[in-house]
Amino acid sequence: VGYFSAPQATALKCVQSGLATVDIPAGGSATVFSPSCPAGYAKTSTSCDTTSTSAYLTISAIGGCQARNTSASLQQLTAQATCCRVPGR
Repeated sequence: VGYFSAPQATALKCVQSGLATVDIPAGGSATVFSPSCPAGYAKTSTSCDTTSTSAYLTISAIGGCQARNTSASLQQLTAQATCCRVPGR
C-alpha cells in the first residue's frame, strides 16, 4: 500500500567547478569554456574574470566567455561554472 506525500520546497545543492584559464595575447582576443559539472549536476551559470582592467569581456554565456585584451602585455581569462541539482528527500 502506498501513500501520498505532498511536494516540499527543496533548496538547490550547488557546487563550483574548477577554473579553466586561457591566455589572451596582447591586442588580441580569447575564448574560454567553463569546465563540465559533476555527474548529476547541471550548469546554471558561468563566472568569468580577467587579470586586468585592460582586458574586458565581450561575450559571457552559460558555457563560457570571450575577452579582448587592449594592453601591450599578455593577460589571462578564467571561467568557472556553478553547478546545481535538486537533492532527494
